[in-house]
Amino acid sequence: MTQTTPKTPQEHERLELIRRLEAQDFIFAQDPKLVTDTLKGDHHSAYDKLFIRAEKIDSDGHLLDVITSTHQMIASSKRLIYIVYFVLGMVGVAGILASSVVNFFYVLVALLGWHSLSLLWWLIGLARPKHSLLTSFFDKLILQSPIASGVLSSNHTANKTAQKTALGVVLDNIRPIKSWYLSTIMHGAWLSGLVGSMVGLFGLFLFRRYGFGFESTLLTDAHFYELLAVIGYLPAKLGLILPTASDGTPAQFAYLVLACLVLYGLLPRLMAYLYCRLKSVVSIRTDTNQPYYQALMAQFSQTIIDHDDYQAPNVTPIHPISDTPHERLIKATLERADTDHVMTLSVLSDAGVVDTRDELTALINECDGHDAQLYLGIDTSTPPDRGILRKIHTLQQIRHGIIVTWLGKPTHIDAWQIAMNERGILVV
Repeated sequence: MTQTTPKTPQEHERLELIRRLEAQDFIFAQDPKLVTDTLKGDHHSAYDKLFIRAEKIDSDGHLLDVITSTHQMIASSKRLIYIVYFVLGMVGVAGILASSVVNFFYVLVALLGWHSLSLLWWLIGLARPKHSLLTSFFDKLILQSPIASGVLSSNHTANKTAQKTALGVVLDNIRPIKSWYLSTIMHGAWLSGLVGSMVGLFGLFLFRRYGFGFESTLLTDAHFYELLAVIGYLPAKLGLILPTASDGTPAQFAYLVLACLVLYGLLPRLMAYLYCRLKSVVSIRTDTNQPYYQALMAQFSQTIIDHDDYQAPNVTPIHPISDTPHERLIKATLERADTDHVMTLSVLSDAGVVDTRDELTALINECDGHDAQLYLGIDTSTPPDRGILRKIHTLQQIRHGIIVTWLGKPTHIDAWQIAMNERGILVV
């Protein structure tokens, strides 16, 4: 049994991208049908041929670049969200510590209150996973309509089609673990905000002098220090000296605020982030049970039933030419000039290399005006991509048709011969 080789996630995504683009009549770098025909006699497994075919169709690497840019677009959108949260965390601290004398519990509640409630709500929601308002917001900004798409997207219609389809491929791969994926982003954003708060607090504590107090209508100072002992239990176990009623400095309060932010804010959120990160690993594989892949693999897996009755097909020109097909010929080439003087038939004129639409139209008019047939040179060192085949199709409008001859290295001569056979074009 032929062994298959491991495939990268990007190769799986490119294979699926080509499947979807083929359904949209997308114009690839190489003609999928010709690539499929040339791979039928390859010695690789049918499964491997799917990926070899995809690589050949994407010979210029454009589709692989689109997939890479789609992942970069999502990653850049996440980074932008994290940066915004980091900045908001720093700015928020500046607002909380605007006064030189601050209420210790007010600072803690402002920094950890909503954070702790959101984390608790997320833990409760694990029993019945569903999108919260925040994760739905991230889904819109990062996955459905990435905010970084304006930087990386192209204005070209074909590129837009490929980019939109590639985003759909990536999102379909994320869908089975989407809830965990969005939770990872949410926890990452909270972490960025908390780190921003830590940086802001440390900077303000380092360069400004603050006094800490406790003012309450119902609670006394004794209650304050009892609560302080409860809150500072874990920091004290780690060696932090807690302020007391008889001995307390602003520095001790500042260190306690930072310690509480780390122990009750950063660490729980980091644990939640890492847990979601483990649960949100994307597993990318190709479902070969789909009819598209089944049809391709059936073509690639064709076997010989009776070896005695089998004869290997030979690629030969249709109707080999024994004499000049038409008494009047006009010479032209595609992609490259006839520098080796391969085209030896006598011609009325040489139109040179034709490429643009206007040049093709002018050549058709010249051939029909002189009642001549086109003698066309084709460079077989490059494969028959759709762009070149479209030009040949346009030139077939000439009244007396086309004959062709090969130029350059015979690297892709079999693929070209198949293409000419399919179009009924004589080959010299």
